[in-house]
Amino acid sequence: MTAKGPTFERLFDADAYYASGGMPWSFCAYSNRFADALGHPTDPELLAFLALIQSRGVVFGFWRIPGDAAGDWLVVVPKDEIQRTMTTLLAMRAEGTIPKSYPTALADRLCSTSRA
Repeated sequence: MTAKGPTFERLFDADAYYASGGMPWSFCAYSNRFADALGHPTDPELLAFLALIQSRGVVFGFWRIPGDAAGDWLVVVPKDEIQRTMTTLLAMRAEGTIPKSYPTALADRLCSTSRA
């Protein structure tokens, strides 16, 4: 992956979505250790991955379960974007852009580091 990072100006507002009764759907996660003061990820590999899926039209945001200030950050989409997100991830896998289960493996690396 060669993309530098996603455009943070075009993020899905997961907090507002949750406050209005929606439940964001997560497809990746990262620990506080890999987040800046706004909760945006700082890991170069995650940023490159997010830039790629954003370039394909997936609109995502970053969210943490309310009341869990020490918890991991989640990369989320609204319910009506789950199908587009899954289709995009499957297409990237079929093209060889990402390996099978890439978001899960990436999240495992970014979250397990904080628990070691």
